[in-house]
Amino acid sequence: MIDRDRIAELEGEIGADDLALIARTYFAEAEAAIATLDGDTPREKRHRILHFLRSGALNIGFRGMADAAAGARSTGGADMPTHLRAALSRTRAAFPPDPDA
Repeated sequence: MIDRDRIAELEGEIGADDLALIARTYFAEAEAAIATLDGDTPREKRHRILHFLRSGALNIGFRGMADAAAGARSTGGADMPTHLRAALSRTRAAFPPDPDA
């Protein structure tokens, strides 16, 4: 779900506060992007949104979210936003980098 090595690497490079800010920003932007998806979303727009969700998640270390976006790209479907929201919620819940948290 969370690539703890990537989280630790980022925290070492930019600090815990900036990492938390980046994560909050990703969560907000991902929620907004997912909100634009529905059954009528043109294919090209859907692919751009899913690319944003996946690449952003990988950059931060949110493997579960990246996997969900990659899976949504290949399967699509009307329930795609629901699955992406669930993945985002699980990622947010798992984000505190301290495994003892």
